[in-house]
Amino acid sequence: MEGADRIMTAPVLTVRELHLRRGAREILRGISFDIAGGDAVALMGASGSGKTTLLRCIGGLERPDRGEIRAGRCGLV
Repeated sequence: MEGADRIMTAPVLTVRELHLRRGAREILRGISFDIAGGDAVALMGASGSGKTTLLRCIGGLERPDRGEIRAGRCGLV
């Protein structure tokens, strides 16, 4: 069974339904994901697709219009 040796733990980072607009332009539209401890993650996309904006939201430098960001059990947004 694939992944059977992996221990299920609570995610270290959770992003749920993140949305952000700048004027009429939707920058982030319903972004959701979990990152478990020890995971290696790559954020990829075309220029202008919202990668830096997503990281700025996670880092607290930009506030999303709606959605949730949690680090462990602590709510960041």
